[in-house]
Amino acid sequence: MRAPGWRLIRLASAVSATGLAAASCGTGSPAASTKATATTAATAHAAQVRWMIASGALRLLSAPARQVIESNPLNLVVYQPTQTPAAMAAVPVAAFRSFAALSAAISAGTLSTGFKYVLLDLESWQFTPRNEQADPARYYVEAAQLLRQHGLRLIAAPGTNVFSNSASLQGRNYQRMLASGIFQAVAPYAAIFSIQSQSLEFEPSTFTSYVSQAASALRSANPAITVFAGISTNPPAGTATASQLADVMKSVSSEVNGFWLNVPKPGPSCPNCKPLNVAAANGLLERPVISPLGGP
Repeated sequence: MRAPGWRLIRLASAVSATGLAAASCGTGSPAASTKATATTAATAHAAQVRWMIASGALRLLSAPARQVIESNPLNLVVYQPTQTPAAMAAVPVAAFRSFAALSAAISAGTLSTGFKYVLLDLESWQFTPRNEQADPARYYVEAAQLLRQHGLRLIAAPGTNVFSNSASLQGRNYQRMLASGIFQAVAPYAAIFSIQSQSLEFEPSTFTSYVSQAASALRSANPAITVFAGISTNPPAGTATASQLADVMKSVSSEVNGFWLNVPKPGPSCPNCKPLNVAAANGLLERPVISPLGGP
């Protein structure tokens, strides 16, 4: 398996509670200079991690956290397909939850200009038709072929529950995903595959194992594919902290190229989510966690 080239980095010891307190003494003091240098270094390191985030979540972040996302041309910001992407270095992505909706938008010409990627999120929910849930790999392949005709590239992001109603697959949802063959079937057609692993982040060993196996399956079928793993500030299992998210990120840092940072709130798309938790996202983005050595 080709290693995507990530390594762990350590927080500089200069960024301590004592140092930060001393930095408040005056802008011209050595302590203030230390604070500015440490903050700049932390932001620079965090910016090197490749991120994907929804535009609505991006607007909720602190200014330093938004800067981390917006300033990096390797990052992806996900919009509704009729939205006009904001001007920033990060790359805009249009999101659909069914192939039918994607096909209709392209036929009607309602997809906003400025998008380079289209994310297709097929799940076992009311937004994805039953026929697409029954054979998601087929519709991802058809989506990739349709998008290619219009100069767009596919981000495949099936929900881990997409096979939950399958009579032929057994086990937990992530086990059904691995057994289904969807990773191998879709990888040759997708530019990016985002593994929706966030529901497992409160089971760290299972999270690591699932992401590792899925990434291996993807790269066995397409060595050039870019792989993201999903993390969430408030999945149904509980409310995450920045440190907890950093730990699960580190556990798969040699397996993936980036992370889809979900900052959901309870609603039709996430009925079992805990209350909005922006603090964890800010804490994660405002400090260095991992840094890339290379990769796509």
